[in-house]
Amino acid sequence: LPWGGSMQNKQKGFTLIELMVTIAILAIVASIAVPSFSDLLKSYTLNQSNEQMIQALKEGRSRAAAIRSMVVICPNKGSTGQEITVDKCLSDAAVTDTADIATYKDANRVILANMGKDVKVTDGLSVVFSATGASLDSTSNTAPKAKKLVICLDKKTREIGVTVLGNVGLNNKGTCS
Repeated sequence: LPWGGSMQNKQKGFTLIELMVTIAILAIVASIAVPSFSDLLKSYTLNQSNEQMIQALKEGRSRAAAIRSMVVICPNKGSTGQEITVDKCLSDAAVTDTADIATYKDANRVILANMGKDVKVTDGLSVVFSATGASLDSTSNTAPKAKKLVICLDKKTREIGVTVLGNVGLNNKGTCS
């Protein structure tokens, strides 16, 4: 050749076998990573729902003490995944008089905590705080009573406890029913 090059023709790139081996290795790594990533997402969703509920409970206690009136807190989903509305929340908390329901709504005395997708709340679905911020029995709204809420997603659980005095605490135990 006039420019001094050789006649050798070198091909650059990958062979089909090399590409297939690379894809097979990537598929194996992905199949190992997907289940752990799925568990990570479920844990994240559960923790977010847990934080939402704790914040709602603390806000409800503070609001009750500040306005010197009872405040009701519920998750926005029940134990079977059904939606809980403000009316349902008040009903679960034994507030059934039409005038009382209107008063609670108008005074913003009902807080619904946002639960993530597929998250369920078992045990007590409503928490009622008295005018002093103490936790009350949801059936009578008169007697002080400690409450617990168990938040579940698949087999993962978080338990939130509310003491008689209205203090909110987290206990990572708890069982889903």
